[in-house]
Amino acid sequence: MTTIEAEEQFKLARASESVSPSVCNMHAGFYLTPLGRFEEALQDSHKAIAQDPLNMAYRGWHLHILLSAEMYERAIVEAQNGLEIDKRHIAAYSQIALAHFFQGKHAEAREWAEEAFRRTPWNGLAVGLLAGLVKQSGEKERLEKLETTLRGMSLPRMNPARNDY
Repeated sequence: MTTIEAEEQFKLARASESVSPSVCNMHAGFYLTPLGRFEEALQDSHKAIAQDPLNMAYRGWHLHILLSAEMYERAIVEAQNGLEIDKRHIAAYSQIALAHFFQGKHAEAREWAEEAFRRTPWNGLAVGLLAGLVKQSGEKERLEKLETTLRGMSLPRMNPARNDY
């Protein structure tokens, strides 16, 4: 599908008076963010969250948009707000780790990556993120264990029941 076709499809989906939060979320995450239209994406993301504030997938996509827009401090604050709602929200731990990493705060990134891995050792993002940080610190034995874990993983599947995306 081309960008023009996607734009037309989203125009149709968003034409009604009541647009579902999933349409707002998909428009923000899959259409606007890759185009670098971050402010618009954040507006749509806020609409989705406002309609369904307990939906952690919407909050995870919101964090992704903030990181893509290089709004690292805001991503950290909003991820921590999400953790007040659901401590099991794996995206929050990993996104906080990424935000710290992108700011060059590797010790803080490592702390959050360790927590993400501790909580969800089956999540490829958590394992891969920690492996990268462990490699930087030169811990060969631990890196080998994490690499073995990564090699044994299948392709990621989203499981809304576990909130592991």
